[in-house]
Amino acid sequence: MLDKETTFMFRKMTLMFAGLALTLSAACGSGTTGAAGTPTPATSPSPSPTASAVPVSYEPCTLVTVQEASSLTGLNYGAGVDTVANGIKVCNYRYQTTDLLTVGVAKAPDLATAQAVEAQALAALQNGANNGLSVTQLQGVGDAAVLAQGSESSSGVTVTLAGIYVLKGTTFFGIADVGANHTAPSAASLQAQAMTVLSRL
Repeated sequence: MLDKETTFMFRKMTLMFAGLALTLSAACGSGTTGAAGTPTPATSPSPSPTASAVPVSYEPCTLVTVQEASSLTGLNYGAGVDTVANGIKVCNYRYQTTDLLTVGVAKAPDLATAQAVEAQALAALQNGANNGLSVTQLQGVGDAAVLAQGSESSSGVTVTLAGIYVLKGTTFFGIADVGANHTAPSAASLQAQAMTVLSRL
């Protein structure tokens, strides 16, 4: 069982990565809170006054299946839970209280908006690099892709995080994992899973 300090650290990093995922659709959304009313981080761009979110037909729990999610982390997840927030569809896979793997997908109304949101999301991720995230732009994955990884230790517990965020045309998706005391998905496995998702779009 995690102590209070470690639980706080886990929640902080979970919220940070959830906020980075929501950044991908913030400029197309109409609100500034997450599914549970959690404010998006200060690094998130303000919603565009003229843009509106486009309904997404894809189901994130289908884009990354429970078997694939389990393979990414080596954990045995149950069925994912779908939510919708700020124009982004999200599937959450949880393992007890020590891991959260999130798959999000959103669609911009047009290419110009998608490119603007991509630039804002990259800026937010690079800002996260100032707080210990390793941020790498990837080539050959969709039209644009960024990998983010990081970790933080306290009271003998290490919380790791790893995620990939991809733009293809006007569609964004992200796969992010935050976990305590287990290895985060590797860059190679996240990139391979992203390619699988791209084949389903």
